[in-house]
Amino acid sequence: MRGMPQTWNSKRDVLYCLDHWPTQAKHALQRFLDSRFEWIIVKKLADDESGVEDDTHRVREVTDEDGNVVERYQLEWKEDPNARLFRLGFTVDEAQNIVS
Repeated sequence: MRGMPQTWNSKRDVLYCLDHWPTQAKHALQRFLDSRFEWIIVKKLADDESGVEDDTHRVREVTDEDGNVVERYQLEWKEDPNARLFRLGFTVDEAQNIVS
């Protein structure tokens, strides 16, 4: 193998890369930290519900081919428990300590 691996499957893979390619590995770990938040569906809205729209909430409408609204969902901007960072076995504090 030449260079840093393109995929990581475990915390051990990341730690190995930190020893051999620290700058590249820290950049990748920072990307995982930055991408741990996303829009997550909280609930499906009923026809008479308006939903909440602010910095951390939005309403998503699903339409059919004709443009008619079929379903509406309440979304919230929050930390995804299935984010790549967590699947690799890191906590936010661990990753931030490594990156800084």
